[in-house]
Amino acid sequence: MSAQPNSALPETAAQPENFERFRQRRSASLLMSLLLHGCLLGLAVLLFSIFRSPTPDEPLRRGSIVLTSIDENQQEDFLTEEDIEETLDETAVAAAAAAAAAETAPAIDMPVVESLPGPPPIEPTPNATEMVNESHTDAATHQFELSEAELAEIAREQRRLKSRQPKGDPMSINVFDGTNMTGRRFVFIIDRSRSMGSQGLGVLARAQTELSSAIQQLKPNHEFQIVAYHSRTVTISKRQLLPATDSNKALVKPFLQNLAAFGATEHNYGINAGLAFRPDAIVLLTDGGYPGLTASQLKLIRRVAGNAEFHCIQFGLGTQQESSNFMMRLASECNGTFRYIDVRDWDE
Repeated sequence: MSAQPNSALPETAAQPENFERFRQRRSASLLMSLLLHGCLLGLAVLLFSIFRSPTPDEPLRRGSIVLTSIDENQQEDFLTEEDIEETLDETAVAAAAAAAAAETAPAIDMPVVESLPGPPPIEPTPNATEMVNESHTDAATHQFELSEAELAEIAREQRRLKSRQPKGDPMSINVFDGTNMTGRRFVFIIDRSRSMGSQGLGVLARAQTELSSAIQQLKPNHEFQIVAYHSRTVTISKRQLLPATDSNKALVKPFLQNLAAFGATEHNYGINAGLAFRPDAIVLLTDGGYPGLTASQLKLIRRVAGNAEFHCIQFGLGTQQESSNFMMRLASECNGTFRYIDVRDWDE
């Protein structure tokens, strides 16, 4: 009986203590909840104020920038627009004064730098006008002498050129019964395009007899060459003038017999190939097909031909229709003659 009251006392004493701890824990949880919800609410209000857009009726808020300065007594002074304008004016005046001083600054004497090793400096390009106006010394004061070896080489070259000159008197020969030309070097330029062959005017077959007869008149001290052309050129044997020996004269007929007439006509190409031999007289045999020679091409031919005679023979079917063409101009300006031959007359 005495043990029961003693065992109940501890439970009664423990209830107030447990309740107090429960109350404290509940108060702390409530406080933490209030703080957390307060923070969330404040964050929501802040985000809303930042990201929300003003309504069309809501006036925009304007801001401004205030400039201040600190004086020697650490007193703050607010700057006005007049103060800023005065500062800018003072800065502009100071910059202008500095620029004026730089223009009137005295020249600075630079130290003399010794010549450094390496290639010499590049000389400036001379002025052509100054060079012309400069006084020139007498050429006799400048002495220039060739070595014995150089003099001997020049003498050999002169002898070689002299040996290549045809010897003897020039002679006149006749081509196609009417074209006479005079000289020591003769070049015959013949068009071998399709229109000049047997399917055209038949000039190549007639030229075998005519050119062979003309070249037979030459003496051994004379030289000749035949240039046949369309879009390319071909010559007898070597591309050089041939001495008019019997053996070289015998090459003329086989050369003309083996010419095939085909292709287009390139007069400028054939004429310049003939001029390269530097002849005294040239005979051009062609029907004058398209294309002709331009004014610039004729000018160049006249310059290269020099004093050479340039005789032109044009072949056609029927009477001549042109009153002027490049062959007429070439012959009249190069000491030559022009003839037109109607191939129908050969059948009579």
